Amino acid sequence: HESSEHFSPGLSLNEEQKQRLLDNSERLERAGNHLTSGYQILLETEEIGSQVLRDLNQQRETIQKSRSRLRETDAELGRSSRLVQAMIARSLQHRFVLLLVGIGFCLVVAISIYISATRDR
Repeated sequence: HESSEHFSPGLSLNEEQKQRLLDNSERLERAGNHLTSGYQILLETEEIGSQVLRDLNQQRETIQKSRSRLRETDAELGRSSRLVQAMIARSLQHRFVLLLVGIGFCLVVAISIYISATRDR
């Protein structure tokens, strides 16, 4: 055969075709294995991505709850600060009133002593 001269020497056309088919089958099998491996990696990557998204969602919820608690705490601290300021103002008022009462008491005692001293003469 003239056409068999184009193929490997010593192999007939049929054997050459079989060899090519075997080579192509091996290539297809390797490509299939690569695809299967790639698909497994894709599935693993997708699972990891899903887990990361779940973790991020939980962290976002945790941060939102923390922010909410922080706002509540800030509001309570503001209220507490106003109460403490009011208590300090009230304490200063009480001290002032107590000082006035003390001064008034001292004046009454001083006037009483003066009147007692001037009557005896």
